Amino acid sequence: MQSNRNTFLRALGLLSLVVAGAGAQAQVPERFDRIEVTGARHDVLAACPAMQLNLQEAMGKAVSLHQITGSYLVQFSLKGDRIDSVHTPRIAEEYRRPLRMAVRSADCQDQAAMQQPQRFAFIVDIKMESDAGGTRTASLSLRPAMGAAQP
Repeated sequence: MQSNRNTFLRALGLLSLVVAGAGAQAQVPERFDRIEVTGARHDVLAACPAMQLNLQEAMGKAVSLHQITGSYLVQFSLKGDRIDSVHTPRIAEEYRRPLRMAVRSADCQDQAAMQQPQRFAFIVDIKMESDAGGTRTASLSLRPAMGAAQP
């Protein structure tokens, strides 16, 4: 009976290591140096000047807690002055909700969006940096998705 219990516990331990390892691999996104997005505008900061600040405030806690680095494509539609939909393909699950909330809460004004809905795209880069004392600091930046359309 004790032998079966030990075998079961060893198997359970190995399974948890395999699952944990698979989960860690799944959370490591690719680093995008260039992303081609067709049919979307990349002048996000012209239409939504506080977008970078919104992202930093909304995602700061999640980034500090999870420390998952990567580059993430974000796309959204602007209808008038309202953000209608936000798409974040292949983003770490831990960042999905705060990122979408940050984008949806952005104050955007764009003349073309008043006439007809406009699609925008940008990339959020999340990096962890260490100082000389070994303290890790998160940095979050926004950059245009290359190849996106101009208004």
